[in-house]
Amino acid sequence: MLGKPAREKAPVARSGLLVVAILATVYLTAGAVGLQMAVPPGYATVLWPASGLALAILLLHGVRHWPGILIGSFILNSLVGGIYRDGAIDLVAMAAAAGIAAGSSLQAVLAFKLIERLYGIPIRIGGYSDLIRIAVICGPVVCTVAATVGVTTLWLAGAVDGPSYLKNWLNWWAGDTLGVILFLPIGLLNPWRPWTVEWEDRAVTGFTIATLAMLAIPLLGTVMAWNVASRVTFEHSSENFSALANNNLQALDSRMNAYKRALDGGAGFFDASDRITAPEWRSYVETLTIRDSLPGISGIGFIEPVDETKLDIYPRLVMADGVADLEIHPDGERFDNFIIKYIEPVAPNRKAVGLNIGFEKNRHEAAVHARDTGLPTITRRILLVQDETESAGFLLLRPIYYGDPDFLKTASARQAAFRGWIYAPFIAPRFMNGLTLGQGQLFNVRIYDGSSTAEDDLIYASGASRPAAHFKLNIEVPVMEQTWTIVWESTPKFESAVTSKLPLITLVAGLALSVMFAALLLAFTRREETVRSIVQTKTRELSASEQRTRSLIDTAMVGIMLLDEERNILSANRAAEHIFARSDKRLVGTPLSKVIGGDLKFDLGGHANALRRTRSGEGVDLYIELQINPWKDMDGASRYTALIRDVTSEEVAKQALTENERRWNAALEGSEIGVFDIDLTTGISVVSKTWKLMLGFSADEEIDAQSEWQSRIHPDDRPTVEAADRACIEGSSQRSVSEYRIRRVDGDWIWLRSDTEVTERSDDGTALRMIGTQTNITELRKTMDALQRSEERFRTAIHNAPVGMAMASLDRRWMEVNQALCHLLGYRPDELIGKDARDFIHVEDIDPDDARPRQLADGAINSYQREMRMLHKNGRLVWVLVSVSMASDLETGSRYFITQFQDLTEIKEAEQLKTEFVATVSHELRTPLTSIRGSLGLVLGAMKEDLPANVTRLLSIAHSNCERLVLLINDILDLEKISNGKMRFDKRKESIADIVQQAFEANQGYADAHEVIQELAMPLPKTIVNVDLARLHQVFANLLSNAAKFSPAGSTVRVSAQAIDGGVKVMIADQGPGIPPEFRDKIFSRFSQADGSATRAKGGTGLGLHISKQIVEQMDGEIGFDATPGEGSTFWITLPAVDTEESSLAAAATEGDLPAILHVEDDRDFSEVVAAYLRDRARVICSATIPEARSLLAGGTIDMVIIDIGLYNGNGLELLGQVSEMGLPIIVLTAQEDYDPDIRVDAYLPKSRVTEARVVETVVGLLQERAQVQREAARGRS
Repeated sequence: MLGKPAREKAPVARSGLLVVAILATVYLTAGAVGLQMAVPPGYATVLWPASGLALAILLLHGVRHWPGILIGSFILNSLVGGIYRDGAIDLVAMAAAAGIAAGSSLQAVLAFKLIERLYGIPIRIGGYSDLIRIAVICGPVVCTVAATVGVTTLWLAGAVDGPSYLKNWLNWWAGDTLGVILFLPIGLLNPWRPWTVEWEDRAVTGFTIATLAMLAIPLLGTVMAWNVASRVTFEHSSENFSALANNNLQALDSRMNAYKRALDGGAGFFDASDRITAPEWRSYVETLTIRDSLPGISGIGFIEPVDETKLDIYPRLVMADGVADLEIHPDGERFDNFIIKYIEPVAPNRKAVGLNIGFEKNRHEAAVHARDTGLPTITRRILLVQDETESAGFLLLRPIYYGDPDFLKTASARQAAFRGWIYAPFIAPRFMNGLTLGQGQLFNVRIYDGSSTAEDDLIYASGASRPAAHFKLNIEVPVMEQTWTIVWESTPKFESAVTSKLPLITLVAGLALSVMFAALLLAFTRREETVRSIVQTKTRELSASEQRTRSLIDTAMVGIMLLDEERNILSANRAAEHIFARSDKRLVGTPLSKVIGGDLKFDLGGHANALRRTRSGEGVDLYIELQINPWKDMDGASRYTALIRDVTSEEVAKQALTENERRWNAALEGSEIGVFDIDLTTGISVVSKTWKLMLGFSADEEIDAQSEWQSRIHPDDRPTVEAADRACIEGSSQRSVSEYRIRRVDGDWIWLRSDTEVTERSDDGTALRMIGTQTNITELRKTMDALQRSEERFRTAIHNAPVGMAMASLDRRWMEVNQALCHLLGYRPDELIGKDARDFIHVEDIDPDDARPRQLADGAINSYQREMRMLHKNGRLVWVLVSVSMASDLETGSRYFITQFQDLTEIKEAEQLKTEFVATVSHELRTPLTSIRGSLGLVLGAMKEDLPANVTRLLSIAHSNCERLVLLINDILDLEKISNGKMRFDKRKESIADIVQQAFEANQGYADAHEVIQELAMPLPKTIVNVDLARLHQVFANLLSNAAKFSPAGSTVRVSAQAIDGGVKVMIADQGPGIPPEFRDKIFSRFSQADGSATRAKGGTGLGLHISKQIVEQMDGEIGFDATPGEGSTFWITLPAVDTEESSLAAAATEGDLPAILHVEDDRDFSEVVAAYLRDRARVICSATIPEARSLLAGGTIDMVIIDIGLYNGNGLELLGQVSEMGLPIIVLTAQEDYDPDIRVDAYLPKSRVTEARVVETVVGLLQERAQVQREAARGRS
């Protein structure tokens, strides 16, 4: 209460020094407990009990004991701050401890003075407003003192920096405030207090030793639980942060290894040749597409060591290798002469060409280390001469040697065989940006060159450093013979994402429970004191109450009798005398059984309830309701109170109703419907026999129907029934209809359906009578419950399914989703339910013309599946296999979709990796293999007679193995295209006879090589089939080569064909070992051969038959076999016939000069092979670039154009428009197999699949067609 004068000082029970010692001990102990609540990441103490307990002791024992706070705080902070270090006292730490202790003491003294001035000592509180003022003064207001003094002291001592000053101040202030608010009341109400706080002039009950000990249990439990929850939360978050950092480090290592592999490839390129020219190096580097595959690298080059004596002539020497105008720089002193000879691409790296890296120490040391160790080595941080941003840069140097490096075991040996370095310059920010998705978002990474984290050594930083980051990880990692120090720091976004409210909830809940428990303990103590005074008061009032009770009994309208332990009447009131027509004197001493006409049944507790028929003292029949309750008097003697009510008139009416019931039951006996009639004025119910039988009573059994109904109805259903009856009685509804459970006599529960109506009302509308029927619907409810359980099991199965599942309305809005789907898409259930499923599908995968949902809804199909991409909440794409079916609600009949979502993301990623690998194989192997095969074929064909026998044999082996390798690559690529559905078929109408004849002749050489005789059954049918000629030849080549390969020498392979109904059947029979029965089901599977050793003995990949089956089925045909073990096998193919269309090609004119063919190809070797194919048939003009080709088309007479798609400077298909306008035939001859057909292209030939004969045949055929068209046009003009 503000303005009150200070009260007299409370007596001091202990000496001053003892109180000071106790206060210091309490502060030290409570502070130690508070420190246990300091948890990571900030190690801030959210509750400081010492502040509240210290203030309580000052208030109870006097302000002069403040030195106890100073001593306790100083000792505590000295221990925490560690003033004794390395054998000496840290004066700064000691001064900080003293400053903090002074602030705590000052805060407590200030609070004491304010309380003493405003409320006096002892404290007298006038109400809740005073209590709130005390809490505000001692808490938020005064607690600013210690926080300000303490944090400022730590700031002056250098323990707290400026940016974190406010955060530390708030933590300190909050801990002190909470400590005062919670522990000041406990301290003031302790069992040893010298005075007691007064509340509205009454002493406040305090704690006893027992209650205080009990209160300590939840308080300590709260502290421990909060501490554990905080530490567990922090450790879990630290593990997540470490996982992010490790992922980032792995990405860095993976990117660096990718650079190393690129340099290893360059080294291999040099190892394959004694001399590499600048154009060759440029071509090699361009194939790497370093901008896309090696982010951060400026280029890849070659550094060559140059002797001092040759330094002046070196620029002229390298001109022979295609390097023009080389200028060695810089001039001046240098450690060695290591000259950058090549660097590609040149444009962004032109300043580096000719750079002598021996001019600078870091470059020189890394180069020498790589040369002498043979290990790829990265330089220390440097500035690249070509980098205008002057960012941190590096050189990665990979040494190369003459000869096999494995035999170079010493530095001197390596120096003697040293050739130079393949190297790559890269800039740190480009190289290190975007290593992982979380970089710069969830964490920042800083990378330093060496073991130091000084700013001068900083290589890269994804963001500014945060000294106050909650999570930080610092490691040293070896990187290509150097050491880097990497520091990861969490960002506020990560910290907010992993922040858990569990510790705060634990603390708040625990403290709240402790406060309530304290209030409960105080209430119990207060109640104990109150009970003592109440007992005395109640004893005085007891006698007066007895007199009032006697008066009430005498005037009661119900008969009341007092019985002794033998149940003899001790007294009776006037109402009892009137009921039995006997005076009190005649009743007293009479056994109750004699008055009521018989004995009663009492339960174990001595209670009895009965309806009895007897006679009054005047001989009149009586019906009475009797209730007897036992009790004991003050001496412990047993007594009974009998309550008697005259119900004669009611019983007479009930008998009349019973008679009516008998008549009704006779009428309704066969209906199996129970009927009841309720008199709402008396509460008496009359029920039919059927009603009794439904409840398990006998039809003639006397029961109190209303009581039986009320005692047997299920308690959960009773409120619903009573509410329906009440509405009907009050007139708000016409009828009371309800379904409920009731317990039969045998204990079984049954379901009844009640239909009731008020049949009689008074003039004022009051309901007087209700009549209703009840029907047993147990079986119906069982059926409904079974349906409901089935529905619940169904929904449980959906919600617990391991794959995503959802139920959607016919307009495709989700009605229910399970947790697996929420996890798959990253949403909560409430974020998905009600949304259109198409909102989460990638826009390119939404098919508005998809008729399957409508077909499913109409019952045309049972289900369907499709693959699609869905959008995760974080924006990433999720591949799923969606399965959709239809279901109906059993109750409402409404229909809805049931959808399953199977995660295909990992499968799609694997398919992408496989596709990329196949593309690499296609690009890197097919063109050179085709060139090698063609060159070897030309040499063996045109120059075989001029070659020595041993050379011819070696070339034949090389040509054979090249053919096998090309076939292997083709099989793998075919398999991939078949799997992805990308194999293209150029179907045309062909004669099966011609095809079989050509295939037979093409395989003759293979049969001769295996000493097998081929026979062709003639004549062949002239059936026309619609097929891809090249693909069908591939199938026949596989079947014929298998037949020859697996047949014994001297045996016969028989080829035949016959027309069948609607098509043609081609058969290839061999005399080989046949096919074992156990292998027949797998013969058309991938990589299948009957004997694994056949792969080594006979060759092949096991893919041929699988690919053949897929090709034949794509052409609407079938493939199969008939085989008998030991007697050979017959493979057959059936193809459907098509209508015959006559066509003929006139012979092309051969007069005049040879036709000119423009071959657009950047591989000079392959272009020369094609020119050799067409020698004496056409004149081939080669162009390596698109501009050059356009110039040749515009300036010369060209009769045909052959185009490669993948040119190094563009796409050859860019020429299609110009060529088609000129009306020239176009052939696409390329290594790329996923080419989309274009109507302007006359023929598509994959390099590794076509033979010399196929190329010549296609070119000559198209030239002949062109000549024929030109002749016909000339005749038309004449």
